[in-house]
Amino acid sequence: MGGDFKQAMLQMFAQMQRNAIYLTYQTAAEPLAVGISRFGGQPDVPADFVWPRYTGEDYQGVVAERPLSFMAQINLAEAAAFDKDGLLPKSGLLSFFYEMTTEKWGFDPTDKGCARVYYFADMAALTPSPFPDDLDGEFRLPEFALEMRAAAALPECYDFMKSPLTQAIPEQFPEAADFDWDAYEELRAEYGCAPPEDGWSETSKLLGWPNTIQGPMEYECEAVSRGVYSGVPQEIADELRAEIEQASLDWILLFQMGTVEHGDFELMFGDVGHIYYWIKKQDLAAGNFDKVWLILQCS
Repeated sequence: MGGDFKQAMLQMFAQMQRNAIYLTYQTAAEPLAVGISRFGGQPDVPADFVWPRYTGEDYQGVVAERPLSFMAQINLAEAAAFDKDGLLPKSGLLSFFYEMTTEKWGFDPTDKGCARVYYFADMAALTPSPFPDDLDGEFRLPEFALEMRAAAALPECYDFMKSPLTQAIPEQFPEAADFDWDAYEELRAEYGCAPPEDGWSETSKLLGWPNTIQGPMEYECEAVSRGVYSGVPQEIADELRAEIEQASLDWILLFQMGTVEHGDFELMFGDVGHIYYWIKKQDLAAGNFDKVWLILQCS
């Protein structure tokens, strides 16, 4: 890799770097207090909370209304110390739900509602919620404590090559045409953003860049939230496609959950996959968490 090209890449990394909050799971020494960050267990919610439900078809072709599973909650006052860019609210609780029987992928507009995110500003009003009677025991997840750490993140090679910033690579760098995954990973590690020590498939985090498996998701989020089915390539007008591509730049990762392995428990999405909760920058700034869109990717 030529020195000029390498220097140009490092400069691009400086522009593309995002700060992430990485999460690891720990056995709690005692039951966690109300409002503490956690994976699974019973969610802490206001008295008037209505447990979310989703009507969809499972893998056996059965269409039914089912309760979503509670996945995790984040104490935002705790997270604030790790949120280097100040993107999240400074207080309150953020709660994530996902319907695990249908395990929707997020490429169909009818998947809307299969995942929900709630923001509770008044921590004093929260109490643990019992599980709905019809929530399958398999999907009542065990409770683990969460530990947080802040780290800089760079995009995967897929996302890097799709970024508008790649247009800025000068043509006089012939190595760009031969740039491959291994070379990219070596340079990313040299910059200080090596893959996480806990393993790629187990990576869970708030913010930053996603660990993509089947390619970038921003276009898909924008298209499907507009009612455009994205399971297979669609013939759409050039003007609409350009509009979607431009608007897709507003989407950022809110929360990624990878495989959860702790003790005898394992939760995996598809085949070693992740679920990704995406949100538009302006909706995050305004606290509009009801506009989150979920994508599932796996091997």
